[in-house]
Amino acid sequence: MQFTAFDVGYDWDSTCRYEYLTIKNGDGTTLMEKTCGSSLPAAVTSTSNIVEIYFHTDSGVYKSGWRLTWRAVTPGA
Repeated sequence: MQFTAFDVGYDWDSTCRYEYLTIKNGDGTTLMEKTCGSSLPAAVTSTSNIVEIYFHTDSGVYKSGWRLTWRAVTPGA
């Protein structure tokens, strides 16, 4: 998965309390920790065909949000 846009809340105190995005693998392992701000996160690679993307937001700050692209890859190809 590759982020093509990312503008999620502010990182006032490096805790991303109000708006953030996390990504978990199908087995529950964390692929991307709680992330906020406006810098594009690094590419994320899952080892599963199931991924959980969790976006938390409140109504205090309005930003443009995030967008990502993804592609399936056959293992060993």
